[in-house]
Amino acid sequence: MANKAKVWLIKGGGQILGPFADKQVIDLLKNRVIVPLDEASNPCGRWQYIRDVPAFAKVVEDIRTKNLLGTDNTTTQGTDHSSFTPTFKVTNVDPDELTQDIPKVNTIQDVLFHSVDDLIKPEQEPRGEVFTHDKDLFIKQQAQYTSKWIWVVTSIIILFTTGFVIYRQFIAKPKHNKIIATESIDQAMQALDFGDYQRALENFRRAHSLDPNDASIYIYLGLLEIQIGEQPLRGRKLLEKIDMLGNRQKVLIGLGLSYLREDDINNAEKKFNKALEIDGLNRPALIDLGAAAMYGEDYAKAINQFLLVINENKNENDSDYNGAVTLLLVESFIKLYEKEHEKKYLTDAKKYLIDLLKKTHNYALEASVGLAYVNFLLEEKDNIYTQIDKILDMDTEETSLHKQNLLIDGSKLNWKLFSQWCLKFTSELDPNSHVIALEALCIVKNGGLGVAYNKISDAIGKSSKDPLVNSIFAIILRHMNSQENMIVQIDKAQEYNEDKYEQPLRLGAELCKARGDADCQNNKLQLLLSKNPTSLYALAELAKINLKLNDVGKAKEYLSRGQKLSSHYRPFLEIEKMVSKQEDRNGSRGL
Repeated sequence: MANKAKVWLIKGGGQILGPFADKQVIDLLKNRVIVPLDEASNPCGRWQYIRDVPAFAKVVEDIRTKNLLGTDNTTTQGTDHSSFTPTFKVTNVDPDELTQDIPKVNTIQDVLFHSVDDLIKPEQEPRGEVFTHDKDLFIKQQAQYTSKWIWVVTSIIILFTTGFVIYRQFIAKPKHNKIIATESIDQAMQALDFGDYQRALENFRRAHSLDPNDASIYIYLGLLEIQIGEQPLRGRKLLEKIDMLGNRQKVLIGLGLSYLREDDINNAEKKFNKALEIDGLNRPALIDLGAAAMYGEDYAKAINQFLLVINENKNENDSDYNGAVTLLLVESFIKLYEKEHEKKYLTDAKKYLIDLLKKTHNYALEASVGLAYVNFLLEEKDNIYTQIDKILDMDTEETSLHKQNLLIDGSKLNWKLFSQWCLKFTSELDPNSHVIALEALCIVKNGGLGVAYNKISDAIGKSSKDPLVNSIFAIILRHMNSQENMIVQIDKAQEYNEDKYEQPLRLGAELCKARGDADCQNNKLQLLLSKNPTSLYALAELAKINLKLNDVGKAKEYLSRGQKLSSHYRPFLEIEKMVSKQEDRNGSRGL
């Protein structure tokens, strides 16, 4: 069929040429325009290699023979068939054949067929000679000179940038960090002096992150991590790095507290006893040893430890551990009562609670709840409703505003315990509005905002015009950050109070202060102080008001009265600092 064909289409190099007659195909083969491995097809026929078409077999063989006679027998092995592709020696090829033009095609059959997707580019005119500056010596020198200076400037920029980065990273940044660390330590020490342990912890942590090698803060940060941050392991690691000279007792007590927080009673007791070997009357160590006995449920041993401290401290009415050790003692008495059912433990607990409430303001609210609970256990319910009214009228933030001893374990002295005591006796009482309000107060102090809100709403439903109930509602709303509703309840509490209770006056003074009404605040505080001359809150706020008026003498008078009642009340510590600064300022002005 191929021999009879008159015309051929040739496919090679991604293009289709033709149609060509047999003779034209042979001429193209001889002139190497096409090669035997190109494909040929009759119109509408199938494609096959030219070498396989019988009509061209002779010319293909002639080309192959000619190539073999004039080559170095170098071949490239094919991968899809058994033939080979010759590699020609350029020296054996006629030079004219390398440059001669393909014979022009003048017939319609010589049309070049392209893929419909290809764009046929028009023939370009031959380019003329391109002019460059390569041979211009002056321009070449100028280019080299410019290039040289570009490299110089680039090098200077790189060196300057590198130097700046090195300076900032290794000189300026450490120096800046050192300054910030020093400022953080100063702020932390001030907060520590004022008993604001949470703020002290935050600042010490910041300083430590900026300068981890500053060992001067390890003892403070270690104790704060254990007691406030509740990170006993982190705190212990810091304390273990300290040279104990001069701080040996504090470090040993701190290490003992870290073990106590992890319920490792044995190691805790070892550390406390080592501290007592240095000073047998170290009160924090004695108290903590009693706390360790409580952890081990050896309440008799705990009581002995606590009584040792209290009996040694009979004449000290104002210490930073009276409230803590008394409440730990009372809890131990109650635990022994629950175990042995002997009322003598409750009688002893009541005696120490009454004595504490006469001596100190620190833990006064918690001690009052404990006293009401002990009276309930003793079945002395005659005055319990009066006691509840007193509790509702107390400053609910007074204990939190006291500077506590950082070396005494306070993990058991929390409102989880006091709330349990509170709810145990209130659940057995007549659920009047004051009893429900006390339940709400105890619950909110333990963090139960939602339940407390529901409780106080019930109390309001029973007695919507009661000044104490409205006051407790305002306190709960303050914990919930509901400022507008809190103000409404404070106004109601003051409206219905008629100066009967302290709580509405205290809340009213706070509201006047928030509004910036100094006269209103002063009037409320004076009324509060007339009802309760030992009100720490009133004395502190009146001292601040007089300081703002630059009446340092009057401020010092209120401060002195307050410090005699409780020297560890944090606002007094801050006011004392403010008074000192004001006196220095007035002295420098010649006032």
